[in-house]
Amino acid sequence: WSSDVCSSDLVGFLPSAVTLALSSAILSARGLSYTVTAGPLVGLLVLRVLMTLFGFGVGCLMRQPAGAIPVFLLWPLVVEGIVGLILDQFGNTYQRWLPFRSGQRLIEFGMSDMGNQVFFSRVVSGVYFGAWAVLAVGLGWWSVNRRDA
Repeated sequence: WSSDVCSSDLVGFLPSAVTLALSSAILSARGLSYTVTAGPLVGLLVLRVLMTLFGFGVGCLMRQPAGAIPVFLLWPLVVEGIVGLILDQFGNTYQRWLPFRSGQRLIEFGMSDMGNQVFFSRVVSGVYFGAWAVLAVGLGWWSVNRRDA
């Protein structure tokens, strides 16, 4: 299992790293300032591993891929978007507690605060999203061991 996770994440990471390196070279040759930093590239690899683990945990919990895949896709795209809009009404510090919004901080190039939002740092965001991934895997593991089939 662990070799499948590592190989799929590496296959997804390498094209991204090559694309960023090539785009940096092309843009700098045209006189545009664009530098590739190690932070987002490492964050991309970490985020891919954590999202794989999170999806694995959700899949173990739901037992049916037909249910787990929509949950895994709709949660970050729809649910956190709607919840984020609602939380904006109460202040600008609450969106940092949404797991996938926090995980997105791992791959940002500029660590600006995305408008008026206040988020955790890259490392804290990664640890926070990692805790959600570990929670999903732990609950999935417990759920699989409790089932009889």
